Amino acid sequence: MDQQDTLGNQGNMSGDPTSQYPSSTSSTSSTALSPATPTQTQPSTSTSPLDNVGDTVRSALQQAQQRTLETVDTARQQAATQINTQAQKQLTQAGEGLSALSDAASQASQSLRSHHQETLADYLDAATARIDQASDYLRKSTLSDLVKDTERLIERQPLVFVAGAFALGLLGARFLKSTSQGDNSSQGQG
Repeated sequence: MDQQDTLGNQGNMSGDPTSQYPSSTSSTSSTALSPATPTQTQPSTSTSPLDNVGDTVRSALQQAQQRTLETVDTARQQAATQINTQAQKQLTQAGEGLSALSDAASQASQSLRSHHQETLADYLDAATARIDQASDYLRKSTLSDLVKDTERLIERQPLVFVAGAFALGLLGARFLKSTSQGDNSSQGQG
């Protein structure tokens, strides 16, 4: 019994009834097992394989993101170029159409003059000059020029713009109505 008491007393030297070792050993082991406090942590100088994998994945994601952004930018530039090219073709065609209209109006004006209709011929000449200006403008302008000039017109004379848009709407509706009636009558005959 004495031997058990001696062993028991050695285990209780630290005053901790659960400890089986002397107090010096007990305090060392508790420090080693306790969680590190912020003042005790030191930056790790060695890198683990997981750190290298994380860096590799991060790098690959950044490269993929960069390639994606470059691809999107290239696609946007190509789309803008195609839109501008198509718009320029349309503007040129519209200008050529107005030029043909101007030529026809000029011939009509000459015909009116030959029939001594000077007043009507003068009005038609003025209209021809305006049509020529519009034709030149459309052939020489870009889409961005057209947008900027339209914005300036809206700012300076909003009522004129609204009236012009209304007139174009009426003409467009009339055109669509006449073409749909033509389609219906041709279907009824076939």
